[in-house]
Amino acid sequence: MDYSGYLADVDAATSRSSAKRVAAVVGKFSDEKKQLVRDIGFGGILLMPQINKTPRKFTVWLLSKVDIATRSIVVNGQCKVKITDRAFERVLGIPCGPKKLVGLETTVIEEKTDFIKLAIGSVSTDPMTTCSLKVAEDVLTMVYPDGMNKEQADRFKVSFVVFVVGHFLVAKTRTNHGIEEFWGSLLNTSEIHLHNFCSLVIDEIMESAKRVQDELRLQHTINNVTGCTLGLQVLYLDSLNMSAFALPQDKFPRISMFDLVLLKRMINADQENNISYCNSDTSGNGSINDTSAKKRVRFDDILSTPSATSSQHVKVPFFRAP
Repeated sequence: MDYSGYLADVDAATSRSSAKRVAAVVGKFSDEKKQLVRDIGFGGILLMPQINKTPRKFTVWLLSKVDIATRSIVVNGQCKVKITDRAFERVLGIPCGPKKLVGLETTVIEEKTDFIKLAIGSVSTDPMTTCSLKVAEDVLTMVYPDGMNKEQADRFKVSFVVFVVGHFLVAKTRTNHGIEEFWGSLLNTSEIHLHNFCSLVIDEIMESAKRVQDELRLQHTINNVTGCTLGLQVLYLDSLNMSAFALPQDKFPRISMFDLVLLKRMINADQENNISYCNSDTSGNGSINDTSAKKRVRFDDILSTPSATSSQHVKVPFFRAP
């Protein structure tokens, strides 16, 4: 479905995912803290750029192009970028292990409160405070002049995951409180790196895409979007064949090469009138020079350049094999 006529109010859409907030905290980490982050498999977050905000119209357009059934980004029915666990591991540099994330398997608020007190170190008896992302942030910003003992290190690891998931990877509309579906996987900090956090990220992106597509179908104003939208943008843009940018293919995580300037430049380049070709399956088996794939896609009222005053066309990209 073409949503181009329905996005007059898309400027109001904001993303709850904040790379800026996470990068600001991580940027002040000591070497000891950075090593603890690497130990739990989240080393890619240490390399994440401090991007203030991502282009809103592009975010909505991209979510509108997500095929939920096949978990892929589909442009013009032909160009596809598969949204897989391994793809997001490559983009974000977060754990994509064999273990499935689990919750605490309890609905008793007192038990959840006890877990947060033990794992993060909250001293409050208010359950709304003990599950607050602010508590996790406080732990991350603590100074340990004599280094951390094991209890402090474990508390730091759990707090880091709660903070990053809540503010960036699976950001919800409630900005002060993160999700709890993965808390059970934090009980043993030595096994955090063995869990698949990429699946959690993708599940929220699928939910966000469904909400956006439903709102567009009903011609409703989109006030906000959830999920790791920056990760989705990097996944898409990094799949484009843009020789002018020549991003090295051996650098990981892929997000480490992107800042706001590069994001906007690549989005602008993807809007140019020049039409390129599409490798429809991204497997490398298709012919990237197949001129039958040459199509023009209307992008009116969906995506404009940061300085543009009028709409343009977006080219259909061709994608590199993963």
